[in-house]
Amino acid sequence: MNVFMRFFDSFAAPLFGPDAEGRQVYYPSGAWGSGYIPEDAQAADKIRRRVRMSFMIFFIFIVPAFTRIIPLNTPSDIPLLLGASVSMGLMFSFLLRWYARGLPRSNTRMTLREASARHVKSLGRRGLIAMIILSLPLIGLGIAVVAIDDPDMNWLGWVLIAMFSACLVAFIVKLRSHARMAADNELS
Repeated sequence: MNVFMRFFDSFAAPLFGPDAEGRQVYYPSGAWGSGYIPEDAQAADKIRRRVRMSFMIFFIFIVPAFTRIIPLNTPSDIPLLLGASVSMGLMFSFLLRWYARGLPRSNTRMTLREASARHVKSLGRRGLIAMIILSLPLIGLGIAVVAIDDPDMNWLGWVLIAMFSACLVAFIVKLRSHARMAADNELS
């Protein structure tokens, strides 16, 4: 799987995991909801492909279109942006749940630690390093926007700095977690 597909699979992977009987379970809400049991491995793979494709469409087409439709000219546009973002997130959540329609519910719950470990494993060391590297110019972009000192755009610069600094820290923590997981696997 190439880096591009691996990136999108890293969003789908945490939504799947085995139950006590070894069956694949689909968790449309991740660690915050119930799991559903696909009929067999083929059905689980079909759901995984649909979830991965949904994330691809979301990030490649919907988010860019969204940024063109919603104005970001002044801080007064923030409530509109937040409202539209919440609405879009809810619609996407319903789509992920729709893929579980008709499937029996599992008694197994996924923990946040399991979901995080699956995300780290699916991105891999190179993917995590790529995410760290990609965060840096986006933080720099935020710094540049603040440095321009346009009162109408300063808030956007600070949002970029805060958001991608948080992403940078999260990916560094996940990279350290990946190193620990790799060391544990070598020992066992």
